[in-house]
Amino acid sequence: MTSRQQWGLATGGWVAYVVYYLGRTNLSVAVPGLESEGGLGPQDIGLLVASFFWVYSLTQVIVGQLADRFGSRWLVGVGLVGSGVMNALFIHADSFALALIWWSLNGMFQGLGWPPLIAGLSRWLTGPRAAQASAAYGTSYVAGTVLTLAAGGFIVAWGGTAAVFNVAAVVLILAGIIWFVMVRDPVPRGHHSTRRSSSMLPTLWLMPAAALVGVGWMTLVIWTPEYLTSVLGMSISSAGLNAAAMAAVSLPVMVLVSLRFRSAIGRRSSRIAGAVIVITGLSFLLVPWSHGDVWVLGAFALATSLANASSSIVLGFLPRVSAPERVGLASGIFSLSFSVGGGFGALIIGGLIGEGSWDIVYFVAGAAAVLGALWIFAWSMMSDRPTRDLSPLRAT
Repeated sequence: MTSRQQWGLATGGWVAYVVYYLGRTNLSVAVPGLESEGGLGPQDIGLLVASFFWVYSLTQVIVGQLADRFGSRWLVGVGLVGSGVMNALFIHADSFALALIWWSLNGMFQGLGWPPLIAGLSRWLTGPRAAQASAAYGTSYVAGTVLTLAAGGFIVAWGGTAAVFNVAAVVLILAGIIWFVMVRDPVPRGHHSTRRSSSMLPTLWLMPAAALVGVGWMTLVIWTPEYLTSVLGMSISSAGLNAAAMAAVSLPVMVLVSLRFRSAIGRRSSRIAGAVIVITGLSFLLVPWSHGDVWVLGAFALATSLANASSSIVLGFLPRVSAPERVGLASGIFSLSFSVGGGFGALIIGGLIGEGSWDIVYFVAGAAAVLGALWIFAWSMMSDRPTRDLSPLRAT
């Protein structure tokens, strides 16, 4: 496989995951409409989010194992098409119970995307660029969030709440077909990702850190538009644009942070990761302490940028640090932990919002991130396991 083909696969995977997010972040855009038109409350929205991520979580370890052995072509393609179908079924469900089932199954199909792509990245790229690309690959889901939030508000204003799910369904299905037709991603025989000898203990140790970071990240992704509409009094379209602008600001921040990771070898990289996450947790505290719309939006933009950088580090970079021979499986384990933490966090945050406790929401999110960083520091100090950033075998 030539260098051009390798970077082509990495870029194509990045675009595919941008599209994936059209089928999950659209729920955030639709929250005000689902509440006003569908009669759902914050607890109902929290249950939808939690069920999505619990089911999503259940897929991750299995998908990670499959990705290490079989590549990304089938897994990513089926995930895109299936998520599109679930989006269409969800918005046309005639009861909350049925909608909950469809959105939960959407989590299963969405779960077919990330581990195969991160496992593929470990085969496609090597050296310092591989470490930086892994740390920055989360810009894909941030870009997907930006696109969904920016366009979603106008789509809702144009066609109603249902339109944001119907449009996503069409795009996802088409993208899945294109991916399956265009991509070839065989795992070379003898590639290190097919071996079962490497220890997964470092990955298991870091699971709580991933869960705690997930709490903070989910708080921003799901509830920012709701905060902007209910607390700052913005319209749905304005809230969507502002949330999209905050996410867009995080893209260059994520790239700059990723440049600090020149290698996935040794403790220094994990300590850099912990430092970024500590700063992220502290940035959450600025939201309740800010006064005036401009300062509040600025605090949100900072917290969003750092939370996205932290999530990309946890989901894209730490798998390469903790299990360089089984990146797909490690990615699945971290994604499971991140999503379970986000799911439980969504229930807790939904309850706090239902009681009108917005200030406490961001203290909880910030505290969770700081605890996650401390967990990473503890692992870094206690671990004496040498890590290797294995170079991918090149297909002939």
